[in-house]
Amino acid sequence: MDQLWSILPSYQMYTNTVSKQLNVTEDESIEPPAYQNSSTSSIVSTGSNDSPMTSIMSPPGNATISTRSNSDSTLNGGIIVAEGHSWQETILDNVHTLPNLSETDNKTAQAIEMSIHFTKDIVEVGKEPVEIDPSLCEYAQGDFINGYVTIKSNAKKPIPFEMFYVLFEGNIIISNIQNKEDKKPVRVKKFLEMFDFSASFNDGNINRLITDFYNPFTCPDLVDPSDGSRLSFGPDKLIRPNHSYKRFFTFKIPNNLLDSECNDHNLSTHVELPPSMGTSKYQCFQSETGANRIKDFSMIETSVAYGVLARFIGRKSKYDVDKTFEANNSTKIINATGDEYMILKEKAGLMRLVKKSTRMTENELKMKKLETKIIRQSLYNRIKEKIELGKELLKTIETGDYDGSVDISRKISESELQLAKCKQQYRALPRDVKFPQMQVVENYEVLAPLTKKSFTGGSKIIGTLSLTTPKVTHFIDYISPVKFRCCQEVSQELTDSWRLKVPLDFSVILPSISGIDPKKLPEIKAILVDLAAITVQTEKYPIPFEFDHDAIYNSPQTPNTLEKMSVIDTDNITNNIVKPIQEQSVELYNLIKTLGSDNFKVDLQLINDIKSLCQLREKSINLNVPDLKVVQNGKLVEAEPKSLLAIPWKLDSKINGFKKSFDLEINLASASLKGVKEPVGAKAYDKYCLVPNFQSCYMARMYQIKVMLVLTNNELVRIKIPVVVQK
Repeated sequence: MDQLWSILPSYQMYTNTVSKQLNVTEDESIEPPAYQNSSTSSIVSTGSNDSPMTSIMSPPGNATISTRSNSDSTLNGGIIVAEGHSWQETILDNVHTLPNLSETDNKTAQAIEMSIHFTKDIVEVGKEPVEIDPSLCEYAQGDFINGYVTIKSNAKKPIPFEMFYVLFEGNIIISNIQNKEDKKPVRVKKFLEMFDFSASFNDGNINRLITDFYNPFTCPDLVDPSDGSRLSFGPDKLIRPNHSYKRFFTFKIPNNLLDSECNDHNLSTHVELPPSMGTSKYQCFQSETGANRIKDFSMIETSVAYGVLARFIGRKSKYDVDKTFEANNSTKIINATGDEYMILKEKAGLMRLVKKSTRMTENELKMKKLETKIIRQSLYNRIKEKIELGKELLKTIETGDYDGSVDISRKISESELQLAKCKQQYRALPRDVKFPQMQVVENYEVLAPLTKKSFTGGSKIIGTLSLTTPKVTHFIDYISPVKFRCCQEVSQELTDSWRLKVPLDFSVILPSISGIDPKKLPEIKAILVDLAAITVQTEKYPIPFEFDHDAIYNSPQTPNTLEKMSVIDTDNITNNIVKPIQEQSVELYNLIKTLGSDNFKVDLQLINDIKSLCQLREKSINLNVPDLKVVQNGKLVEAEPKSLLAIPWKLDSKINGFKKSFDLEINLASASLKGVKEPVGAKAYDKYCLVPNFQSCYMARMYQIKVMLVLTNNELVRIKIPVVVQK
């Protein structure tokens, strides 16, 4: 890539220099570029399902708010006026609300033929490029995306446009699951946006290669001698009849997103590139490559998509738009004369991106867990203390002790002070921090009562069942889907990581071990193992903390009978996080309603955080793992009922009970969907795609192993162990 310039203009520089009108009057001067950390992301919504907190301190009506700080747009009942020097920014911030003529019967749009081509190397004028199929490639950070866009007009007269740009974009796209015919996404969260200014239309010229020395203040009328395609549109913004155009692009995939993508909470995992996931109707609509669906267990209506996109934007009055054509979104973007902006033609070339994982040391993992715990607990404490403060204020008013001289609602909670201190503290590098207290081996443990049925049909608790395993995160290597392996066999090193060894201690703790016959204690009748792929999503408000397995799962539960085993797993995000927050949300809402928002002020950020947690959606896909081996004292014990019964109970005076210990060897490559007929012997990594773990502001993917011991008394004990898929 030595032929590229090493320094490319930032978007701020572009909008303040290249994109400005070149005719400068005496009253107008070109100011130097302003470098600001303003987010370019926007969320476009056509509907929501909010909790009672939604009505508190929310923007009115259908107003669409641009996140750019220097936007000149104004709001007027769902109408955005794009004018001034930043009119292009205003349109780009709200581009997903624009009516789209691409797939309509509009004659002007249909007269334009546009396609995106990907190449092995940087495309140069006069050289025949080597094209590649992006649907067979899997990109990672640091990779270059090269190619060109071809445009041809079959119209009888020139077609005007206002903007043409080429960009590399990453989006979380949510389709309309209620209407399968609706090809317009319900919500689009844009987390990555990189413009190639030399490929886009400019009033001036940007020299793309180090061998280019064209005048920056003119657009040279160049022709590619290899096929006669024109390399520029000219200053009049016209697509001329029977002309073929070509625009070259090159992008380098960044290592991370901008920090501004997680401005509200500054969470490190939220600025990592999420992997491509799912296939939405919008993707299939945009590009043929989206039709090849990969089983990655994403939510059916949600996808994470990356692609190079080329788009023409123009004014409605120029394209003879049918009056019956109306956009689904009521928001309109117009210029100063009231002429509406529309997407004339667009084309997306999709690609697959899976970021290489950052491997953390043991100390870094422990530091991350500690940081996650502090942030999460701080939020929970703030909510709890705010509710207690509201109750205190309400009680004070009801008893008549409140004289109005002190504003109790402005009291700063201890949690807020603690969080502020944590953010201001110097954070030493992991190699400089010692954790002598963390050398103690910790365990995941689930406790459940051991019951005995009486002749009358009741039951009596006679002891406690305990299942423990060392608190260790198991790592497995990401294996690309078959179509991206280029006919290469999966290496032994990768497949070996899918074999895990899990030490288990199963105990019965009794009030007294005197006179207890171990033969009468419940035995292990069967061992069942599932691999769970968990997807979490929120649509409107960013998730306020990072998920941690230890804080969510293995909550104490009553053991359930075998007959109810398939429907009783209540140890999940919905029950452990969402429902408790929803209850607190209702309580806080009632306090605000009773006291009034003027008397009882709640921070807007805290309200949005509560809304986010209230609206979390969870999807868990369980894969059955049949290939299990039980090893005790280095000897293989077949996982058959009679063999499991042969594992003896051993007296353990430390716990005042009996214990049996063994290692469970799990081959995750044998995992398969329950109730689905699949080829015999097919490996899980050939049938499915376990994308690497990730967390973003609006979506997350985690994995866990569920180990279930079925006992001879028909009780079930379950423990969950975190698994991290890494590339």
